[in-house]
Amino acid sequence: MLSKQTKTISINNINCYTCTECGHITKTIDIDPGTTPMFFQCEICDARAVSSMYRDIAPDKEPTQEWYRPALKKVKKMQPAFIDHIMMGGLLSRKIIKK
Repeated sequence: MLSKQTKTISINNINCYTCTECGHITKTIDIDPGTTPMFFQCEICDARAVSSMYRDIAPDKEPTQEWYRPALKKVKKMQPAFIDHIMMGGLLSRKIIKK
């Protein structure tokens, strides 16, 4: 008799962005499925930071930003460029507020 095995697919939702100016690493987490950018603004100096392509290059660091899909009610109030981005699967970022 053959037994069925269930495979669990683990999706890595942690990404790191390294600043090209100051070297700071901004760690992010995807809380919804979707697309995130290759480049992000450094949270320290506002220069361009580059994605690590979902390699956790700072395992000792906690995420400080999260990528999320906004509610449709909020999307309707956004500028057309943001609406297009979200409707094509793009996520938005926000700072993680610790409780």
